[in-house]
Amino acid sequence: MSDIEINILILSDLHCCKEKSKHSRLYCGLLDKPVCRNPVEAFKQIIQKEQLCADYVICLGDVTDKADQAGFIKGKDYLIDIAKTINANELFFVTGNHDVDPMNFSGKNDYAFVLKSTNNYPLSNLELQDQYWSRNFCIYEDDKIIALIINTCNHLQNSECLKKSPVIDDLNISRIKDAVEKYKDVNKIKMALFHHHPLQHSDIDDQYTSNDLIDHADKLIQVLKDTNFHLIAHGHKHLPRLKYDGKLPVFCSGSFSSLENVELFGADNTTHLMRISLNSQKCVGIINTWKYNFSLGWIRTKDIDAMFPAKTGFGFLGNANTIADDIISENLDWYKDEGKNVLDFKPILERFSDINYFSPDDQKKFSDYLLEKYGLEIQPDIKIGAERLIKQVKV
Repeated sequence: MSDIEINILILSDLHCCKEKSKHSRLYCGLLDKPVCRNPVEAFKQIIQKEQLCADYVICLGDVTDKADQAGFIKGKDYLIDIAKTINANELFFVTGNHDVDPMNFSGKNDYAFVLKSTNNYPLSNLELQDQYWSRNFCIYEDDKIIALIINTCNHLQNSECLKKSPVIDDLNISRIKDAVEKYKDVNKIKMALFHHHPLQHSDIDDQYTSNDLIDHADKLIQVLKDTNFHLIAHGHKHLPRLKYDGKLPVFCSGSFSSLENVELFGADNTTHLMRISLNSQKCVGIINTWKYNFSLGWIRTKDIDAMFPAKTGFGFLGNANTIADDIISENLDWYKDEGKNVLDFKPILERFSDINYFSPDDQKKFSDYLLEKYGLEIQPDIKIGAERLIKQVKV
């Protein structure tokens, strides 16, 4: 098969409000200038300045805050504007718990009345829209991707359900399994998209007790593994993270503009651009992340202790320490030469391209191992863009 490569812009948890609010940086009357004070205009500026492009834009839920209808409409418009600026072919939404209306503010006795009444939600295809609302999932397919889009908010039908956990019941698991089985051996990039988290998000759940982990998520994940899916992407927790369940990467997007994560956890607002490549051997991805700065707009972090790296990846399933050993073996003359202390990292990346697909955990393991075993430091840190290997001065 020929290689497939796509770019995906991922945004989540905008929490856009009708009026200026303590909950979000986005609201209906937000001025376009100064650009740095408007996260949407500031990111459009980054798209143009860095000539970014994306085949797909994905919003992983919570366009609005507390079922704010005006906020949802404006937030959706903001996303359409970003998708046009980055020249995306498709814009996908998944439903977040703040997008639905269990308190019946609309007076329509339909938890998703506003969402069902808007155009092109959760995607542009009318038949798939009907499937999404009738079955709580739909499957989008084109010549490059298969996207399983799941509604994890269907339990929020009324106010009595607010304390219930999201659940994908056995019937829906069975329906999803039947629907995706035919794609098992299809050579396209396969991803599952939904709002709530399927794995415990311990770095926040330990501090912020919640009951929003998906019930039966383990069964869903097993179906996705059995049918050779390449990625799960979700929102909701506001703190970006990349973990694995077995060999399946699970990516949690940060929040684009909510202020909750900033105030409670000191976490940045983030947005993420993924480049995913598939060939006959493997599927790998690179994730570039920008964080929002109220004075500067969107920037690439230079903080090595940031909650999520400026650049990381997924799809590498080997041993990072083995690659470190191989690098030394191939550069042994340099390593033994006491008169040479710096080695250009660019040729290393070209020779050992799997480094590009190290997860945050792999990056730390790799850097620590080089330092502890060989006395070598990567500068700048691999999380923000490695340029050279430097021998540590022996005291």
